[in-house]
Amino acid sequence: MMREFRGAADVEWKVFEVYPRPRDVPNQHGGDSLTRSDRLGALIEDDLTEGWLCFMASNQEKRRLAPIPLDWEHATNVALQELCTRAELVVRET
Repeated sequence: MMREFRGAADVEWKVFEVYPRPRDVPNQHGGDSLTRSDRLGALIEDDLTEGWLCFMASNQEKRRLAPIPLDWEHATNVALQELCTRAELVVRET
């Protein structure tokens, strides 16, 4: 599900759930590929393994909130703005 709301400075935001999908990561000890949980741990931070809310702004700002709050889909726009404020800014590496 995706929600949209207008935040501070009249910025439009889209918010949706993201769940990590493991990729194949070779075992560093020469054996078979790592288990699913090992692969997830190798690719993303521990607090993100169960998913996060992604906030994307019309001004290209992106934020991430984990864990996913219960029943966020039914939150008021004011509550979504509060969650967005608590979300961590995602900085793209250049």
